[in-house]
Amino acid sequence: MQKFWRAARRIFRSNSGEGYIDTCVFILIAGMTLALVVSVFGVNWRKTTAQDFADYAARQIASDGAFSGNTIQELTRVAGSGHFAVRVQTGDGYDVNVPINTANTNLTTKEIQQGTAFTVNISSLDQNAIGIGGMKSNNVTVYGAANGVSAHYWKG
Repeated sequence: MQKFWRAARRIFRSNSGEGYIDTCVFILIAGMTLALVVSVFGVNWRKTTAQDFADYAARQIASDGAFSGNTIQELTRVAGSGHFAVRVQTGDGYDVNVPINTANTNLTTKEIQQGTAFTVNISSLDQNAIGIGGMKSNNVTVYGAANGVSAHYWKG
């Protein structure tokens, strides 16, 4: 062990040790930059997924004309791991906020009449933070929104 420290001291005292230190600092900065880029890319990927999921949910609800247990089952299949919550609002006062998981598939059907506009908001149930290692201090809200119009006519 003493041989190692003697050799290290010799390198640090000589001018040729500057290359080693510069290399170590460069590798440290490059590693931290890469970790930050991966963190930002991950949050951006979740944002894109939430937006795509909101678009899919709006198309599904528009074609079914309802936000029912069957629609929620289909959205659960697409969502997969259950990291999102869905909120559906219409202009006539219908407002439901449902976390997407398999436990909520027994909701009663709420029919949305043809021509009624609605909004689907998707929000993440997970904490999304950008940073390096334990310094993830920038929390990011991941959400997606899509508008739709019911295409199903319900006889009254």
